[in-house]
Amino acid sequence: MAAVPINTVNSLKYGDGLFIECNNKTDLLYHVSVDASVFSSVNWYSLNNCNFASRWIIDITGTSDVTIQGAAFPGIVERVVYNILGSGRTIHTQNGVAGHIFAPQNIFNQPTGVTYGLVVAGDIVIAKQNNKPNCKNFRPVAITTKLAVGVAQGSTIIYVIDFPDFAVGDRICIDSDCHIIKSGFTSDNSAAIVLETPVEADHASASFIVALVSADDARTPMAYPQATTETTAQTSFDFNTSLSTSLQPLVLLLALAHLVAY
Repeated sequence: MAAVPINTVNSLKYGDGLFIECNNKTDLLYHVSVDASVFSSVNWYSLNNCNFASRWIIDITGTSDVTIQGAAFPGIVERVVYNILGSGRTIHTQNGVAGHIFAPQNIFNQPTGVTYGLVVAGDIVIAKQNNKPNCKNFRPVAITTKLAVGVAQGSTIIYVIDFPDFAVGDRICIDSDCHIIKSGFTSDNSAAIVLETPVEADHASASFIVALVSADDARTPMAYPQATTETTAQTSFDFNTSLSTSLQPLVLLLALAHLVAY
């Protein structure tokens, strides 16, 4: 694997998000290199300019132990390999792994969860459950992001902290509050997602949003066009109309009180 060139760059953002940018959107294989000290704090991933159907080699460098936790990597599970370099390191999994583990000189420790993939390790402390990949029927891909700001019950637009590879028609869930994506747009450098139906509860900022999508090579993520003045004006008009309608009874009551007083 060392002969495969690194064709991505990555950085840790928002404390626990690994943001990966690919050099070429049409590559069929991506190679990522990240130190264990960074990787062990990752709870979710964001991909930019990457081919959805591509294969992935994720090198975990350094000498410290490795923790795999949080959301699944947003690639086709059967095409993701975690390559743990070095020797004598322990790989701890908090809730299983969505991908293959290649760690021939290291120790694998999976006390909980399910690992969906092959495991090659020098020693295994415990492996709670390992499922053999199905090379004909791929598992759905989990795409995860976070709310940039809180969202109120009844809203049909949510703002997220990256530009996730969602597609129109995807079913996204904030906890168990699930809705279908209608469209997306960019507003003030933030990604906005328009839902077909309003959310059914309030959700705090930084809440996770997850979509389980088909591992179809032909999948085309949606674009996030810049919001137009017309769209902004329409949103403002709808809000003001709703506000004035809701205040009408109060205005009438105040007017009657004024007449009675004089």
